[in-house]
Amino acid sequence: MLQPLDQYAIFEHLSRATRVDLDARLEQAKALLDTAPGQGPYIVKAGASQAVFEAWDDNTSPKAAWGLAYSVKTRSIMLCGDPSKVHAFTVGNLMTRVHHATARELGSTLGTDAYHAPCNAGRTTLYCEQGAKSPDTSWYPNGFGDSRSVVVELAYRNESLAGLRDAVNWWHTAGVGFVIGIFIDVHSDPVDPVLIILMRSRGENLVQRRFGKRSGCFERGLSRFQLAIPLDHLVKPKYLPPDGNKAAVTVDMFDLRKTILNYLRHY
Repeated sequence: MLQPLDQYAIFEHLSRATRVDLDARLEQAKALLDTAPGQGPYIVKAGASQAVFEAWDDNTSPKAAWGLAYSVKTRSIMLCGDPSKVHAFTVGNLMTRVHHATARELGSTLGTDAYHAPCNAGRTTLYCEQGAKSPDTSWYPNGFGDSRSVVVELAYRNESLAGLRDAVNWWHTAGVGFVIGIFIDVHSDPVDPVLIILMRSRGENLVQRRFGKRSGCFERGLSRFQLAIPLDHLVKPKYLPPDGNKAAVTVDMFDLRKTILNYLRHY
């Protein structure tokens, strides 16, 4: 079960020298992201305890916008993502599409209180047995790790496809019910990037869909490719129709790709 971090549990005991050292290492990792994009996550500090990470990962500081994570297995603090406008735009656009699709499915526009609580995108660090991580956004009904929770991770310029795949599996292992990974492949073609969607439902294997003009998937073949999210993963039970547990909200990912490409041209 995932839980929010208590950043202040040992905050007073984290020495200024340690804090300064970690801040400097973070700047070095940021430089790696610029010089070696697409090869993340980037190690900030190896051999660190999770307690130190929790105290240092202060959600009120400027570094909170960066995607930081901690691995229990390797005892490493890692930089996974940058606070780019592309991240914010893509995740925000997807959330808007999901909410509009939910309104269509239910036949009415819902207030924000009808949805499971969204995570503070990129700024809320969650932890479980294997470590700690910040999702790009999420919906969760009864606490982090609920089987009906949804997490979205985006990789643009920073993580490799393998890194994003690991992130999707990380959330799945943590108990998240439906995980979505979006990979904008600007490394192979910055002008007309392929969009790769990773999906994993609770108890299911990871599914990967690659599409775009250069991916071999043309619009005639998958023009209505839909990302289907279970409705009960998004909306509180009292707002669900009688068969709500079986219903799904669908989002056209080809159309999302077009919107992202248009944004990248003006970014």
